[in-house]
Amino acid sequence: MNKKEGNALLGLIGLATVGYILYVLSTWLLEVLSILKTYDAVIVVAIITGFVTITTTTLKAIWDIKQSRLHYLTQKREVAYFHFVEMIYKINQSTKDGADYSSEEQIADLIKFSKEITLWGSKKVVEHWMEFRKEAVTKSDGKKLLKISEQLMNEMRNDLGVQKVKEKALLSFFINDIENLD
Repeated sequence: MNKKEGNALLGLIGLATVGYILYVLSTWLLEVLSILKTYDAVIVVAIITGFVTITTTTLKAIWDIKQSRLHYLTQKREVAYFHFVEMIYKINQSTKDGADYSSEEQIADLIKFSKEITLWGSKKVVEHWMEFRKEAVTKSDGKKLLKISEQLMNEMRNDLGVQKVKEKALLSFFINDIENLD
């Protein structure tokens, strides 16, 4: 079975499962409504109020858990992503004024960043990092590496809840004649 057929089969199974759940829920709801008809209006209102309270409390708890997880990941990612940006600035500064940023320091920074995003990086950041590393070792055109690094930084910004910026905006911090980069 190829991937397309497998996805179609999973889709049909998922659709059947959702249909069955909807059928069971609607049957249950109709049964509850028929029982509620026999109760006094005050009791019905109390039951509905209790149900709404339980539902909203549960949804709020789920929301709070997701938000605290997101906050925790954002804090961890912020540190990791800062190391990458700091590394880019160090490289840029060393090429401009001849500051000492040795190969050993660069390798140490790269390893540190790789370790951090292994744990905390989002899927897209990890994918862009793999692409960046692959492109960096091929000794190909530096323009492509610059574009990948900008995509990587934009994904990092997105992870941290900051909007992405247009193409070449981040690179303009490092390159004076960015409009000539194509």
